[in-house]
Order: sequence, then structure tokens, then C-alpha cells
Amino acid sequence: MTQAINLPELLEVKNKLAHLLEFFIDVSGTPPAKTCFALVSFNPYTKDEIIEEFFDKYPQYINKKGRELNPQDYINTIKFFDEKKVKMIVFPRSKNDWSYYKQMYGTNPEYLQRISGIMYMHLLHSFAWENTRYNVVSCVESQLGDIHRVFHHCKRIISCSHSQLKFSFNHSHDYDNPGLKIADFIAYTARYITPVHLSDLKIKNYHILRDRPPKWYFRVIFT
Repeated sequence: MTQAINLPELLEVKNKLAHLLEFFIDVSGTPPAKTCFALVSFNPYTKDEIIEEFFDKYPQYINKKGRELNPQDYINTIKFFDEKKVKMIVFPRSKNDWSYYKQMYGTNPEYLQRISGIMYMHLLHSFAWENTRYNVVSCVESQLGDIHRVFHHCKRIISCSHSQLKFSFNHSHDYDNPGLKIADFIAYTARYITPVHLSDLKIKNYHILRDRPPKWYFRVIFT
């Protein structure tokens, strides 16, 4: 006997699948110098195929780090993933930003991990949908200290947000994880790519985050 299709349930499943994403986070630079937090989102069912196609097209990038690429390489990377509708977002922090954070919060234990947790959540809230669980993979950023403590402070913000955002936090290295390798490339693009580049190239899926993190993030983390 054929089972009847429940259209509302089918649409709900389809909607959830549409928002099923994996987030990869990497950071270029070392505080208090200029840094850039970057997030790249992939559909887990197409991620491997897209990344394999990227390295087939640009095999010269396979053994390189983001800092070793040149401006044209960054443009090539952004254009390729933009055409694949892969969402990319970068959040640059200047030397002046870090000087301000140090002045305001530098006496607190785990100062760098707390600030990094705020930066991570600012990126994640830019992409995430309510009532959906996301897998978040961060590169082990030694310049930020213990990555587990960064995740801890992310969870503190989530617990106070009264939202239905759900994240599973994991860590790896870019040499082991292709998604993180792409995030490493994207983290360095903000040092060279400007809004003028994006306009000229008609890029739609790469964004430079300019808004500051909400003030309540800092109240939660530093009180």
C-alpha cells in the first residue's frame, strides 16, 4: 500500500535541508596586529565535490597557505566559490581595534579567548537560521590560546541570546580539513580585497562585515 505524502511535512524537510550548512572558521594574523576572522559555509552534500573541482582548476594552490597567495589568487578563489554560491564572510580587526579591546578588557583572564568568542559569534549570527543545528569547525588558532575556551565563550553568548540557534563546535587543522583550507584562503583575502573589487567583479556571496558585535555580547562575556 502506497503511503500518502504529507505535503506540509515534505516542505518542512526540504526547508531544513536548504539551510543545512557546515561552517568553517579561520583567522589570519596575530593580535594585536591586524587580523581577519573568516567564515565559509558549505552544504555538506556538495562540499567535497566543489573543493575538489577548485583544486583541479588551481592545482598550484594545493600545497600553499593563505599567506602565500597573491592578490590575483585571492580574486580567483573568491570568484570560483562565488559562482558555486558558497557564502563567505570576513570580519577584519585593525591594530586600533585590538588596542581598544586591550584597554577596555585586557586585565580579564582569558582576554583573547573571550574576545575571539565574541568575534566567532558575530560571524555565526550573520549566517545562521533559527531552529537549525549547524556543525562549526574552527582551525586550532594557537595565537588565540585554548580553542576550547573560545568555544566555551561562544556557548555563553548562545545561552543568553534566547534564540533557537544550535551549534556543534569542533576543531581541526587546515592540512587535515579541506573546508578549513578554503577558510584560510578567505581569511587572507580581506587584506587585499576591497568593496571596489567586489563591485567591479559583481561578487554576490562574499561579504566584508562592517557592523560591530552587539554590546550585549561584551556585557555577557566580561561581567
